Amino acid sequence: MAFTRAETLTILNTFSTWIFQLSHLRPASQVVLGPAEYIDSLPSKNVRDLAADALNVWLDVPADHMAHIKDVVKTLHNASLMQDDVEDGSALRRGKPAAHMIFGTAQTINAAGYQVVAAIGKAAKLNDERCVGIVNMYMGQAHDIYWSSGMAQPSAEEYLRMVDYKTGGLFRILASLMSAKSSDPKFPAPGLIMELSTLLGRYFQIRDDYMNLSSTDYTKQKGFCEDLDEGKFSLIMIHTMENAQEYDKMLLQGVLDQRHLAGSMSEPQKELVLELMQKLGSLQYTRDVLQDMLGQISKEVAKIEEICGVKNKPLGMLLQRLGV
Repeated sequence: MAFTRAETLTILNTFSTWIFQLSHLRPASQVVLGPAEYIDSLPSKNVRDLAADALNVWLDVPADHMAHIKDVVKTLHNASLMQDDVEDGSALRRGKPAAHMIFGTAQTINAAGYQVVAAIGKAAKLNDERCVGIVNMYMGQAHDIYWSSGMAQPSAEEYLRMVDYKTGGLFRILASLMSAKSSDPKFPAPGLIMELSTLLGRYFQIRDDYMNLSSTDYTKQKGFCEDLDEGKFSLIMIHTMENAQEYDKMLLQGVLDQRHLAGSMSEPQKELVLELMQKLGSLQYTRDVLQDMLGQISKEVAKIEEICGVKNKPLGMLLQRLGV
């Protein structure tokens, strides 16, 4: 039996109240929320908050709703960071020990699950049925883990679809919530906003993968080429595998097989993989992809600016900051 809109909102509001009451239990909530509070305390570039502020140039979401939406997205993001670090076996997060290295795997997984439930409750408090359509980011993470485990090698197209569920999911959630609470219910470009959010998610993930293998700052934050420890099939690795000739492919596959046995790569193994990526032009290819994506994003921004009649300087500044 389907619920009416009013019944759905009543159920969600009841659920939201229950979550609120649970989150204010002391000291029990400190046990539940400890890993999440730790992750939240780590230094962050606040890219999603900056993206939200930039989109709000067009959407004009009231300040109280805006703060609430940012909290929902932050809660989901922190949950995803805790889960990712456990599932990827990452020891570092933002240059500090990952949450599970302090609180243990079980407690961190429990805290991440609690945060996802809490985010749904917080979204329900916005009192709009459009605000509870939390994107299923777990599907993207499942494919990422599946490929990293050596079960299959994705194509570039499959990789991008995974990103749309995973990293892109958070950007689309942000855009969806903001569109639902916009002060202009007849905002003329909601579809373009969603397309822009998808592109931003793709750009952010591909850039993160690229920087993981090329940036000294990322080495300090996460360790030397940490994605290679995970066996991650980034766009760079996919290009390398697809363009390697027989001998180079044998070397790559051998290193990946040894990574599965050892659970990580040694520094000499990582250096060999990086040499092959350089030789096959995979790093430059990825830089070119990122430049092309910035061009696509700029075109989408120009379309929305023309429709709305409002220039978006904050978004332009954010894109400049995220250049490579």
